[in-house]
Amino acid sequence: MKIVKVSNDIIVKDNIVFGLGNFDGIHRGHRFLIDKVKEISTKNNYKSGILLFTEHTKDILNPKNPIPKLTNTNDKIDILSDLNIDYIFLINFESISNLTPNQFICFLTNNLNCKGIVVGNDYRFGKKAMGDTKLLKQLCCENNIILNIIDTVKDKNINVKSTNIRNYINEGMITEANKLLGRNYFITGNVIHGEKRGRELGFPTANMINDYNYVLPKEGVYYTKTTIISKDFQKKYDSLSFIGNNITFNEFDKKIETFLFDFSNNIYGEKIRVEFIDFIRQNYKFNSKFELINQMNKDVDFVKNYNKNLHF
Repeated sequence: MKIVKVSNDIIVKDNIVFGLGNFDGIHRGHRFLIDKVKEISTKNNYKSGILLFTEHTKDILNPKNPIPKLTNTNDKIDILSDLNIDYIFLINFESISNLTPNQFICFLTNNLNCKGIVVGNDYRFGKKAMGDTKLLKQLCCENNIILNIIDTVKDKNINVKSTNIRNYINEGMITEANKLLGRNYFITGNVIHGEKRGRELGFPTANMINDYNYVLPKEGVYYTKTTIISKDFQKKYDSLSFIGNNITFNEFDKKIETFLFDFSNNIYGEKIRVEFIDFIRQNYKFNSKFELINQMNKDVDFVKNYNKNLHF
């Protein structure tokens, strides 16, 4: 897979079939779209490509109200690297946000050598999202571009959409979100120094800040799997993660804390990936630290016996 940063004067030689969209989450609907891109490119001896914006289009169009994300750009690249795509084209949305629909298609054909396009049935494009799939059909016909518009993928009666996945995560419905994603939802970040409260309780935690404006689950404790991402190795551990305010100790700044099983090394400054598996319990105010320790031991036991305790 080649990663290409798009500039205004770029000229691509290979014939490319493009998947277009925001691709937040790279969920099952996106994967179906990507499969169509690969199918069309293989059939016509073209290359497969994804045009990936380095920011969400809604953040640029409405900068005062950025939406929480399921993935950042690096997450998307990591996920796409396993999907056998020939090219990822990274582009700053602002650089093309004022192009009319016709100008955008001309840019794809003249600069990126676009020979095919695959989009969802709600796709919008061009300045102020003026273009819809009806106009796209017309422009593709005029420019001899193969077009495939896919229907919304469903899981039973639920649309596989980033909005629905965000809603599930907000409600702590992790298993439902993961079904639509086709993978475990994860967030990444660097480990920072915390209050060291967990260490005092016998459960030292890795603390993170939500620098990337990820969608965070509702307050509570979650079964997670945590990967320490290092230049030299990547190892995954079962873990418990807490999202919320530490109300037992009257601390009201929102925290992301993760306790890694069978791990005691210093990882301050290291990058970690926390995958959410399931919601365990709500955030409670305990009468003493001993009650909290007792409950955390129960949480650990629940995770260790998780496969016996499946409840979905």
